[in-house]
Amino acid sequence: MVTLKYQCLNCNEEFDFEVGNARFTSRHRLREEIKPYCPKCINKKLKIISSPEFDRLYVEFNNKYTKRSTIQSYKPGKMIAYNKIFGSLKKITYSFNGKNYEVVDSYCVNPFCECTDVFLNFYEITDPVIGNRKYPLFAFLVDYSTGIIRETLDVSESRAYEIYTGFNENLFKNRHEELKSETRPLILKKFKNKFVPTRKLGRNELCHCGSGKKYKKCCLVNYINKFGGRVRVKDEIIT
Repeated sequence: MVTLKYQCLNCNEEFDFEVGNARFTSRHRLREEIKPYCPKCINKKLKIISSPEFDRLYVEFNNKYTKRSTIQSYKPGKMIAYNKIFGSLKKITYSFNGKNYEVVDSYCVNPFCECTDVFLNFYEITDPVIGNRKYPLFAFLVDYSTGIIRETLDVSESRAYEIYTGFNENLFKNRHEELKSETRPLILKKFKNKFVPTRKLGRNELCHCGSGKKYKKCCLVNYINKFGGRVRVKDEIIT
């Protein structure tokens, strides 16, 4: 049972009301199983006052909405942020040089790719109520299996490596595996009828997974070990 806090628009009375089951049907509409009314004037014109239970319902709805829209907009070669699928409850916070950061980690979820890259965006936490800035303070791409920094944005490679080594050794590996496991059934639908016996990728062609690396340095070895040969793909999905 869900209890929410309301205010009557007629007499301004504030009160709690048990609405049974409640859920958001859109970003701005909440559906209650039992319709509330003001216990003082019996008026039904009410507004919901923010409360822990209301905030919980909204976060739950927003997480589901974000997950659905993220999967729908996914295209092969695109990375997906962990919090877009699992919500903000599993966010990473990190302290460095006296500053606190929220870290958004993104990964390749292509079920046919075995890359171990993670792209890390660092947002400085200046006010826990207001939240973070719109754009990250700095970011970098790292291969979590080797610790090699591949790309940096507004941070030196040496500083990026220093920051990266401050994380738990298996943190990104575990989150990547969890993300791929969660998205695999949905992402596979995006690849339906995409992988058919047309032709084999050349060793020096860009890998079809979208990593930007040559096929021989990306997924080739894994495909040989897993399938005994190179994967066959349609020409139009080769980038």
